[in-house]
Amino acid sequence: MAHLKPQRKVFYPLLLCVFAVAGGNLAIAADANLRIRFTTTMTGSEYSPKHIHVVWLASSSGSFICTAGTDVGSNKRSVWAHDRKDKFQTWWDEGSQSDRQNDIDARTGATQTGAKSYDFNWNFKKLDGTPIADGTYRLYFELTSDNDGSPRNYTYVTFTKGASSWSNGPYTQGGYNNIRLDYTPQTVTVSTEAATLVTDSSARLNGNLTATGGEDPTVYIYWGDNDGGTTPGNWDNEIDLGIKGVGTFSADVAGLLPSTTCFFRCYAQNSTQTSWGATRSFATDAAYVPYISLNPGQLTFPDTDAGGSADLTFDIINSGQAVMQVTSLEIIGLGKEAYTLVSPPTVPFDVSASGGTQEITVRFAPMGAQDYNYAQVAVG
Repeated sequence: MAHLKPQRKVFYPLLLCVFAVAGGNLAIAADANLRIRFTTTMTGSEYSPKHIHVVWLASSSGSFICTAGTDVGSNKRSVWAHDRKDKFQTWWDEGSQSDRQNDIDARTGATQTGAKSYDFNWNFKKLDGTPIADGTYRLYFELTSDNDGSPRNYTYVTFTKGASSWSNGPYTQGGYNNIRLDYTPQTVTVSTEAATLVTDSSARLNGNLTATGGEDPTVYIYWGDNDGGTTPGNWDNEIDLGIKGVGTFSADVAGLLPSTTCFFRCYAQNSTQTSWGATRSFATDAAYVPYISLNPGQLTFPDTDAGGSADLTFDIINSGQAVMQVTSLEIIGLGKEAYTLVSPPTVPFDVSASGGTQEITVRFAPMGAQDYNYAQVAVG
């Protein structure tokens, strides 16, 4: 404790009033999917019914992009050829063969021995996992049974990859029967990630948008002291983060109560789809209380004549784990007229945690009999 008095007067404690202010889940995105179905026919050329054939994606103008896939798990490519891969007139010869060689290494099968029907799904990703952007494309089909690649069966189907599902076909053309394409767009997918930067009164709520469903969605974080499930109106608070693309996002919340369990959940919505992440929770820390001491605890001024003055100082010391903010500082008591706060001249000011200090200077200027009175410093 600290108190103020002339040298010959009795001890009185300092009145100290201080207010302190302390400064998942896994979501798997559903990929877009193209179901490809068709039946081959034979060309009747040199090695028929043995044949090689391939299915690939090209731009709307016909430029090669990648060979279609046939199995997401093993990442196979729709190439039924190996040693005779160079007999394809278009697939092999169009542009650089480096990417075609990689597709051959990941082929679905070798030379086929007769006409048959095929039915497989492709997640619209290249061999290296790069997704195909929305747009207009051609899906090409090529088959040959001859060393010079002619005669051959050859055709393509034009389609648009976007935010809506569709089915095309059946088409019979270019030596292929019953070509059917069924498209399912990628679904918007959001996950709720663990809260970070948790204190006794604040936290950062995190999420991750892993798929947009072909259209960037509006992202929300719902939170409160209870789990509102998948009904927005059941949550205490809503944070609208606006339209987001794929990636992480966060929002800071404050004004939380110490030692309290809080719940939050992420939500994304575009014009056709919605997605909820799982509910997560966190507990705020116990209240951070500043621990204040004063040094020295008593200020005893020397004898001072009326009209004179003497200055002494003491320190406010914060040994706690939270920043203390002093919002008021004044001298009170019967003898307050004889004492003046010299520094700090203004409030508020902070006293940092873990040993932070603030020096206070008090001036004693007696004016007569009141120098025998005492005074106190009130810190708020």
